[in-house]
Amino acid sequence: MKTLDAIDGKRSLGKSLTTRQMERLDTLRTIYEQQEYMYDHHTHSVPDRIVSVSQPFVRPIVRGKAGRPVEFGAKLDIPALGQPKKGETRDKARDYRDECERVEVERRFSLAKRKCGLGLVTAKLRETAAHVIAMSVLALNLRKIQRALLRLLAYLMLVNIKYCLYIIKSSM
Repeated sequence: MKTLDAIDGKRSLGKSLTTRQMERLDTLRTIYEQQEYMYDHHTHSVPDRIVSVSQPFVRPIVRGKAGRPVEFGAKLDIPALGQPKKGETRDKARDYRDECERVEVERRFSLAKRKCGLGLVTAKLRETAAHVIAMSVLALNLRKIQRALLRLLAYLMLVNIKYCLYIIKSSM
């Protein structure tokens, strides 16, 4: 806190900070407040916890996986799976549709992470990270279009070959 107070003292004397420095200072203040809250209340969690000074928009995502119980990154809100909460009733048909949709989305994420660079997002700014993610999704969609065009081309070539064979047979 002494350092933050010293920065405030220099700013009051006429020293100015750039926009990026101001954002970083605000992030550091928030981190300090969160750490102070966790220390005072003897807890290890705080709402909207900042886990990276250079990427304050990144949040921890509790996955419960072996070896990696917590991951960090952009989060997507898709239908929840698992057991219903106590007293909650669920429509089994809707749950099944949601689960099928979720599996498809997770499969696409897995493919995007492995083949389109989505697992390698190292951008520091929120906007840049969003653009990197968008470019990965674009690459994924282009792969899908490419596969469809290749299938169409293969079909047209097969039809053309069959037609040529038909012409050859009929001319004999």
